[in-house]
Amino acid sequence: MYCQHCGIEYTQKSKYCKHCGGALSSSEKAPVTQPSNLKITGMFLVIAAFALFGLMLVYDFYMKLLRDGAHGKELVVPFLLGLALIGSVALLLVWQLSRVITVFPRPMNLDIASMRDKNQP
Repeated sequence: MYCQHCGIEYTQKSKYCKHCGGALSSSEKAPVTQPSNLKITGMFLVIAAFALFGLMLVYDFYMKLLRDGAHGKELVVPFLLGLALIGSVALLLVWQLSRVITVFPRPMNLDIASMRDKNQP
């Protein structure tokens, strides 16, 4: 049994939650929580900050190589490898974020008037 208010699991039969004081129901499923839009936006901003910081590091390393007199493959290969690494990690993080978004079901908006119209002959 799970508390509908705080999500704590109870194995013993009780009518009220000891953690939050809410009434306990007899449902066996844990309550499904949905991440808030603010939390998802925050995760996306962290991924964007990571990508921007990584690009700044790659650019800084590229400029250091230029100052040291590197040219040709000595200059291009580390730059491309750095871009590939930062891009692939950022894409993997965005992919994981998209999986988090799609795993949680969206609440259904029930329009009672449209349901009545469908049920009428």
